[in-house]
Amino acid sequence: MTTDADALVEVTRVPSEFAAESIAIVLRDAGIEAFVFAAERSWTGGIGFATTRGGVPVMVRRADRDDATAVLAENATDGPLEDPDDPFDQPDEARRSSARPLAATISAGVLMLILILCAIGAAIILFIVP
Repeated sequence: MTTDADALVEVTRVPSEFAAESIAIVLRDAGIEAFVFAAERSWTGGIGFATTRGGVPVMVRRADRDDATAVLAENATDGPLEDPDDPFDQPDEARRSSARPLAATISAGVLMLILILCAIGAAIILFIVP
């Protein structure tokens, strides 16, 4: 049975699996077990469109959270893992408002509708029209 101290808690959330794995490596080198839960994939099956709207969480045991936070603070960098223009580095409210532009959502919906109509038309031509 899992005790409360063994429960996994989020220590940080970053925009890519690469950044999350890099942070997990730093934590593991410090002797802290860290786990990365990969980003969910888009409806295309991840073919160039991996979505990380919510970011990729890095998890540690609840008992190790304070130590992990200290290790991350000691190893903070202004390197390529941190992008000041990245919406995932913004507070939660800003991230939610910039998750996906309205135009992109509408375009995706229209594209799906067109694809469905084309599939129905093709089925009618193939199976109904002699």
